[in-house]
Amino acid sequence: MSAGIVFSVLMYKKGRFDKCQLAACIVLSVWGALVLLLTVLGRRMNRSYIENNCNLELFSCYKRSFINGNTAILYSTLQNIAMFVPFGFVLPVILNNKHRFIVTLIISFVLSLFIETCQLLLKSGIFELDDLFNNTLGALIGIMLFCCFSKVLNLIRKRGKL
Repeated sequence: MSAGIVFSVLMYKKGRFDKCQLAACIVLSVWGALVLLLTVLGRRMNRSYIENNCNLELFSCYKRSFINGNTAILYSTLQNIAMFVPFGFVLPVILNNKHRFIVTLIISFVLSLFIETCQLLLKSGIFELDDLFNNTLGALIGIMLFCCFSKVLNLIRKRGKL
């Protein structure tokens, strides 16, 4: 977390980031630390964790939630989506180029893959394709919210109220 904040401040001092990008970097640094803590570092290693450490069936969480009525899985699915919404909302502020939305989706997928791989290797969770999909979906929702927020902000600026 502190490395991200130091990097952000250095970029700001060099004139490569404006105040908004600096704030976005700080928010993402805190978010990243929290996500790693909740998904990898904050979990204990399960020594009896030998079988069923991978679920490579895509959309199995939706099947188990809706067909079997398993609300715990539905809640977990919604958490995985919500966890990456801030990432999709804030990263485009930092990138600020014409490909920022595609880059944000790619980075969110790679970050999710990193988390899932860490869970597998550290035996602190289950590697699930659904988590990759849900995290990336969360980032996509964040991007859409960013676009809506940007359009509203631009309309307000054009009308001279901001």
